[in-house]
Amino acid sequence: MRKFSQTEISEFNPMADCCSSDKVKFDGLSDVYTRAHWVVIAINGIMFLIELSTGIFAGSQALTADALDFHSDTASLGRANA
Repeated sequence: MRKFSQTEISEFNPMADCCSSDKVKFDGLSDVYTRAHWVVIAINGIMFLIELSTGIFAGSQALTADALDFHSDTASLGRANA
C-alpha cells in the first residue's frame, strides 16, 4: 500500500494539517476559558433551582427529573473545574 506524503495529503484535504501546528495549545487554564466555564456552571445551577421549584410547585415529575439532570451537570462541571 502506497503511503502519501504530507504535501499530498494537504493538497487532497486542506484540513489535514490544521492541528499539527505547535502554535495552538489548549491546556484549559486560560482566564477566558475559566471564566466561561464558571458562567456555564452558574447558568446550570440557576436552571436547576428554577426547574426544581417549578416542578415541585406544579407537581411535575418531568420538570423535577430535568432539574436533577441540571444538578448532575452542575456538579460534574464544578468537579471538572476544581
